[in-house]
Amino acid sequence: MFPSGLDGAGMQRASGSRWMGRTGPMALAYSVVFIGVVAALLTWQAQERLHGFSAVQRELAAGAVSGAVSQIGVRVSELNRSVRILAVEEAPRLRRLASGAGDAGDLAALRRRVQAFFPEVFAFTLVDGFGDILIDSGHDLVGDVCRLDIADFVLHGHQQVLRLHPHPLGSHFDVMVPVPGRPGAQELVFFISLSPESLTRVLADAQPPGHRLVLVTEGAGGQAVVDVSAQSWRAAEEPVEIIPAAQWVRALYQAPVPGTAWILADLPEAGLFEEERERVWSETAVLMVGVVLAAGLMMVWSWRTERRRMSAERLLRDSHATLSAVVEAMADGVYLKDRAGHYRLVNEAYARSLGRSRSALLGRTDMEVLDPETAERNRSVEHWVMRSGRVDMREEPADGDRTVLGTRAPVYNDAGQVAGVVGVRQDVTELKQAEEVLRRHQLELAHVDRLSIIGELATGLAHELNQPLGAVVNYAKASLKLVRQGTPDRQRLEQVLEETVNQAMRGSEIVRKTREFVRKGQPHFVCTDLEELVRQAAGFAASELRARKVSMEIVATEVGIQVRCDRIQLEQVLLNLIFNALEAMEEAQLVPRRLRLTITRSGRNACILVADSGPGLDRAQCARVFEPFYTTRREGTGMGLAICRTIVEAHGGHIDVQCRGELGGAVFEVSLPLEETCDEEMPRESTGLSGR
Repeated sequence: MFPSGLDGAGMQRASGSRWMGRTGPMALAYSVVFIGVVAALLTWQAQERLHGFSAVQRELAAGAVSGAVSQIGVRVSELNRSVRILAVEEAPRLRRLASGAGDAGDLAALRRRVQAFFPEVFAFTLVDGFGDILIDSGHDLVGDVCRLDIADFVLHGHQQVLRLHPHPLGSHFDVMVPVPGRPGAQELVFFISLSPESLTRVLADAQPPGHRLVLVTEGAGGQAVVDVSAQSWRAAEEPVEIIPAAQWVRALYQAPVPGTAWILADLPEAGLFEEERERVWSETAVLMVGVVLAAGLMMVWSWRTERRRMSAERLLRDSHATLSAVVEAMADGVYLKDRAGHYRLVNEAYARSLGRSRSALLGRTDMEVLDPETAERNRSVEHWVMRSGRVDMREEPADGDRTVLGTRAPVYNDAGQVAGVVGVRQDVTELKQAEEVLRRHQLELAHVDRLSIIGELATGLAHELNQPLGAVVNYAKASLKLVRQGTPDRQRLEQVLEETVNQAMRGSEIVRKTREFVRKGQPHFVCTDLEELVRQAAGFAASELRARKVSMEIVATEVGIQVRCDRIQLEQVLLNLIFNALEAMEEAQLVPRRLRLTITRSGRNACILVADSGPGLDRAQCARVFEPFYTTRREGTGMGLAICRTIVEAHGGHIDVQCRGELGGAVFEVSLPLEETCDEEMPRESTGLSGR
């Protein structure tokens, strides 16, 4: 809630940093566990991807095998039907050839008919019911296996199961049909040996990329064999491929071909799964490397962050120690309270100012250590500070004739919420006394400056007074003359006496204003019409303006601009600026000589601009013109403008200068806060000249 150490948590945080300093091995262990978990997840994901790929390939294999089995079944049925048709049509010729009555022409005609029906024919044979060869196309293909097929065909009512016969001249399968004849005639079996090329074409068309569809049958010795390709049916060197049992187990899908002793299987090509497996594991390896690198970077970042945090902790502890030493060494009393008003920090000076020990204050509230009235006043002020978020400064009661300035400010936590109040009690007795001495000196200096101004106006004031006094004498003589006439004109006498009184009052007013201007006294702030005040100040300098042949104009951009001020002090500022302008124009011997006073409004301020047609100021002069004892006049003291700035700032305003303006000379601008309501006079408490 409070800065480190101020609430007693510094030692806890220091011990916390030592505990965090031992987390390096723990961070390493966490990183290893993290890498292991991620590796397991990536492995599981790779296995799932491979399983999914295998499932897709098996679905493709099942579809391909089922489609090929159906097409091969159709092809076998067509072959059986075609051989039966041929046997029926050629039955007479076959029986003639079987009985020996046929000749070479019959055999040649039969050969042509067979080749016309079956382009892929390998050989044709006619045998009797015992398997003895009656007609052979010349390839001598009838072996023991073939004889067993013939015997099964005869014994089982002409029902044949197609088998694949490996042969050095070319593997083939036989389609057997009975030769029709008269009842009691000799049993004849006609079969055609066909190359499996047509079946191979069916397999090639149905085979998906990366798959291998094979027809499997039982070969010699009970081994599973398969022809590799369409060309292998004709290759004499190696017409049959023996499939190892390990490879047969890898079959994706297999199904029997109806009406045959064949099995149609889908054996994946060697690179199908290996390529996918390599790709999946390569991607997994890349991800693993990325995870390891990321974990390493995280460890490095964590290590560097920990180093920076520990360094920040050390700096914080050092700064806390420095702050504690500074707070403890302060002559002013410093304390810190939480929102409930409990003391969380006090320095020795504050405890001593209350006549208590630090241990007697910490953890307690003002209600427990101060009198009820003071405690309630403190509580009220501190609640206002916490609600408003503003700083409060006020003088507080102290023992004897001492003056104490109490300052309270809100304290915020990390969330930006007000967590308490920090306060400072400062003994400002000597400062107040010094300010009082300075204020008296400033008043004396301002009074001397006004006397100097009156000295410069002495000739003009004498002339101003001489006019009403001369008029009074003349009107008195006229009155005396009317009385001596014996029968004076009463109405005429009253008019003369009234004019006498008016001129006497005019002279009295001049004396009164002059006396007020030069007298010593407390500043008195009243609501004043700024244009009227400017015209009155200019009236003081009217005789000087005439004597120096200076034309003056007063310009008010707005009527009724009001300020709260001490009239005498503000008149002093204006007269000082007017006389500076007159001196500048006279020393430069410039003609014509013009002076312009402008009253205007700028935002929430009222402004008076004093511009002349003199030579103006250079940049160096503008920068130093308000410094005490700096002057551009031959007989100047250098205090006039310094006093003007003090007076204006005491009114809450400021004074500034432009090196050159529209008239050619310098322009002094006096800015004062506007007064919105001016219903009554009221004293103003401030600093500087108006601080009393």
